[in-house]
Amino acid sequence: MKYTLILFTVLSFSLTSCMHMMMMGGHGDHREHQATAVTKEIINGDYSLSITIEPMTVGTEGKISFSLRSKHELPESVSVHYMISTSSSIDSSANHDHGEHSTPNAEFTTIHQNITMIKGTSTVVYTPTVAGNFVLSVQIDNLPNTNSSLTIEANFMVHEKKSRGMMGMDGMMGISSEYWYLGAIAMAGMMVVMWTTRGSIF
Repeated sequence: MKYTLILFTVLSFSLTSCMHMMMMGGHGDHREHQATAVTKEIINGDYSLSITIEPMTVGTEGKISFSLRSKHELPESVSVHYMISTSSSIDSSANHDHGEHSTPNAEFTTIHQNITMIKGTSTVVYTPTVAGNFVLSVQIDNLPNTNSSLTIEANFMVHEKKSRGMMGMDGMMGISSEYWYLGAIAMAGMMVVMWTTRGSIF
């Protein structure tokens, strides 16, 4: 009886430790792969232009924000031209990303768009169709008190869709359920041993 209790205690501790380690490992992997926004600013004379690109994933809406500031009063509206094109300046190995594969970058078409900043700010929604390294180029012409245009470029990455791996929620639920079943089996085995040994569970 004493050995049965010791065996059950060791088994329960092992199952709990394994579950805890696998859950902690899953959270650590998630933090390591968490993407961050890209922000860049340029100052030209009295003007400051900044852009912020949210982390981008294929098939998911992401926001690109534009902000214009000046030492003088800004016009009510400012015309902005931006372009999104593929980048060859970043090593393609940096785009190594596990997940579902998207359409090859060769099928990407350069994007040219004109937008209007109202009171120095504007935000556009962009849904990437392919993964890879890209460049956002922004240009503003015809600003008061300057004869030159404002231009800025920023490199950003579009990630593949994440596949549901063993460390995703589904995988974690499956692993946890499996260990709960093992624990239940161990408990049932212990009760059977106690019943056959003492003739009673209690």
